[in-house]
Amino acid sequence: MSHRALLAGFIFLLPFHSRFLPLNLQAADVIFALLFLSTAVERRRWNLGFKLQDGLVVAYLSASALSVLLAPSPEGRVALAKEAYCAAIYVCFAALAAQGAALAVARWSAVAASAVCAASLGAASWYALTGGEVRLLGQAMPLPYLGQVFRLTGFFETPQMFVSYLAFSLPLTWGLAFRRGEASGAGWRAGACVTGAAAVLTFAGGFPGLAVGVLYFLWPRLGEGVWRRLRWGLCLAAACGVLVVNLMFGFAFRGVTVAHDQDRVAPAPEYPYAFQGESGASPRVTLAVTYEPMSYLLLKRTALAAWRSAPLTGIGLGRYQEATEREFQAGRLHKRHRAMRPHSTWFGRLAETGLLGGLTLAALWLSIILWGFRAIRETPTDDAWVSRALLGGLLGLLVNSPNVDAMNFRFLWVGLGLLRGLSPEGDGGPRRAGETRQPRTSANA
Repeated sequence: MSHRALLAGFIFLLPFHSRFLPLNLQAADVIFALLFLSTAVERRRWNLGFKLQDGLVVAYLSASALSVLLAPSPEGRVALAKEAYCAAIYVCFAALAAQGAALAVARWSAVAASAVCAASLGAASWYALTGGEVRLLGQAMPLPYLGQVFRLTGFFETPQMFVSYLAFSLPLTWGLAFRRGEASGAGWRAGACVTGAAAVLTFAGGFPGLAVGVLYFLWPRLGEGVWRRLRWGLCLAAACGVLVVNLMFGFAFRGVTVAHDQDRVAPAPEYPYAFQGESGASPRVTLAVTYEPMSYLLLKRTALAAWRSAPLTGIGLGRYQEATEREFQAGRLHKRHRAMRPHSTWFGRLAETGLLGGLTLAALWLSIILWGFRAIRETPTDDAWVSRALLGGLLGLLVNSPNVDAMNFRFLWVGLGLLRGLSPEGDGGPRRAGETRQPRTSANA
């Protein structure tokens, strides 16, 4: 199988999740092993060097390794192996981007996302017409405020995972739609519309993150004409969406009651401007809000309690479910949540790896943003859209990260690797998205 076919196969299989292989391995992982070996054989001289962001990835892994060393468990060793695998994806795609594969990855990612979204919209249409569920692509479930709705999952396990994948893919699709000289611009625009429609029908809390990523990518194009006056309004709407979604992740409001009566205990006012009435009672309005905490809030509370028990290095990588079990036994968690993951990049990291792990995670994300800005600024104009689309997708995942385990997403590490490979080199100048950079040789070579 050719190197190009392996790369395309991995990208196309990323959105397909199954439970046939152990340890949550997917078909894409098998293809990646072959892709990594092929890349190592064909690109013996990757010429990547070692940069600050590489050191931060190493620091991120080191904090996890220290946590496993201090609080060993089989689950922790498996989790550490998964993180090392994600780092291998980062290295591999950094090398591929350095060899000019970023544009091909962008195209294949957009095609894969559009195809999955088209199939998912077909499943939604089938449910609307017949009431039948295509369980591979979505399922009907009750939601607060909306009742029973059919939510698209697009071959992923949950709608939240699906919309996170779309948050990464949609800016790339829009980038191809607007790319100068792109022969299939109309097709890419259709794909972007299909992807956006599918994202809405996930009814997932990750949609505001997707909106932020797309808005960031389109921001320069919204600086002309009527859009220039509207784009700050769109920015405000996206910010409000993020706040509302995070509030909804914390609480389910069941009802609001307003009662009118009279307070006969309040003393007469001392000032002459208020009128209490002959009965000696003051009118009173009572507002009562009935709410219930959502599982996302309870899992974050559990994570904070676990972190306080081991603030520096955490309770151990992969051991969060021990904390949920304790909370369940104490009656503070529902039975279905006793074996849940934290569903939060930041709270889960703090609980399992402590302050050390949390700081390395924050430093890694800060470097992602900074090196993304640099790649956009110093990449040739015709190809800067690739870096901008990748950064937009990663920003969308960052916005969603308080309510999703984003660091476990393979496509996130694909994006990190591509940005790393596209980032300017100290000696070679800016790199084009479709350009192969030959390794340096000595004068005597």
